[in-house]
Amino acid sequence: MNVSRPLIYLITDGSLTVENFSQKSIQTLNIIDCAVKSNIPLIQIREKNLPARLVFQLIVEAVKIAKNSSTKILVNDRADIALASKADGVHLTSRSLST
Repeated sequence: MNVSRPLIYLITDGSLTVENFSQKSIQTLNIIDCAVKSNIPLIQIREKNLPARLVFQLIVEAVKIAKNSSTKILVNDRADIALASKADGVHLTSRSLST
């Protein structure tokens, strides 16, 4: 029987806001750094309470941390930010695209 290992990955908790971004983004990036160093294969940035400018800023820093590692960075719902920040991909929900 060929049983593959489950995929374990990090999803940010969505607690960043404009008001707490300066302090909490540093904590989030530290967690991302630990995940990369622990060879976590995938990190999904899921920060729905931030404006696009701050999501972009966070993703750019996360991409820098993951550079030259096997960890891939995904952006929630924002293909434009994923492309501009050179993230590895975008996570789309059933509400992300109109049918």
